[in-house]
Amino acid sequence: MTGKRATLITTLFVVCGVLLYQWRLAVSKQTALSELNLILEKTESNLAMLRQNEHSERKPPQNAATVGLTVLPTSRPTNPNGPPNRQLASLSWEKDAPYVYLKKAHLKKYSIPAISPENEISPTIMDALGMEEAERESVKAAFAQFVSDFQALERAHITELEDNPGQARFHQGEKSTFLIAAFPDEGLQLKNAFVNSLNASLGSERTEIFMRQADYDFTQNFNEFGKYARRITFVDHQRLDGTTHHRVITDLLNEAGRSISAYSTVSPDGSVPQKFRHLIGEGNADTPVMR
Repeated sequence: MTGKRATLITTLFVVCGVLLYQWRLAVSKQTALSELNLILEKTESNLAMLRQNEHSERKPPQNAATVGLTVLPTSRPTNPNGPPNRQLASLSWEKDAPYVYLKKAHLKKYSIPAISPENEISPTIMDALGMEEAERESVKAAFAQFVSDFQALERAHITELEDNPGQARFHQGEKSTFLIAAFPDEGLQLKNAFVNSLNASLGSERTEIFMRQADYDFTQNFNEFGKYARRITFVDHQRLDGTTHHRVITDLLNEAGRSISAYSTVSPDGSVPQKFRHLIGEGNADTPVMR
C-alpha cells in the first residue's frame, strides 16, 4: 500500500511539473505575442506619421494656382517660356499636370530635337535644359553667328561640277550639282568658338548635353564642322500644273570622294529649303546658281 501511494505521489509530481512547464511556456508565448503586437502597432503608427508628413510636404498650399502639383523650392526665377510657375511641378504622372520632373540622366540617354530643319535652336531642347530667357537669347545668338560664319566658309569652298553623280542620277528634272570642299581646320575653330559661348551661357554640364543631342544635326547639316566634303544637287522638276518643285540631294563625301551619307530635302511648298538658300543666286531664288 505504501508503494502504491509513493507511486501515485510521484506521478502527481510529474504531472504537475509538466502542467507547470506548459503553463510557463504558454505565458512566455503570450508575452512574446503581446510584445510583438506592441511592436507592430508602433510600426504602423510610425508609418502613418511618415505618410502624413510626406503628404503634407507634397501637398501644395490651398491657394496654389495649380492644385495637385508638388511645391519644390528653387531660387531660380520663373521662365516665361517654360511652365507658368516652375516652382510647381509633378514628381509623378498626373493627367491634369502639364509638366513632370525627369532625372537629368535621362537627357543623356534619349534623343531630343536640338536643331530645327530651318537651322534654328529647337524650343524643345531649350525647355529640356531649363534655359532662362537670357540664356535662350544668348544661345540663339551664338548659334546664328556660327551658322552665318559656316555658310560663308561653304560659299568660299564651293565649285560647280559638270556631271550629276550619286543619288541625283535617279531624279528627273533640270539639275545643278556643286561640290563644297572640306575645311576641317576652319570648321574646328567655329566649333570651339560656339562651344565656348555655350559654356559661358549654360555651363559645362548643359553644354555637353546640348552638343550630344545636336551631334546628328552637326554631321548632316554642317558636315561635322567641315570635316567632310559635301556634294549638293539642286533638282528643278516641272509639275503638271506648271509649277516648279525643288529638291536638294546631299551627299557627304570622305577623303576618297565616296559617299558616306546621302539624303534628300524638300520644302512643303516646293521651294528651295531654307538651309540651302545661301548657296543660290541673289536675284532669282528659284534658280540655283553660284554666288
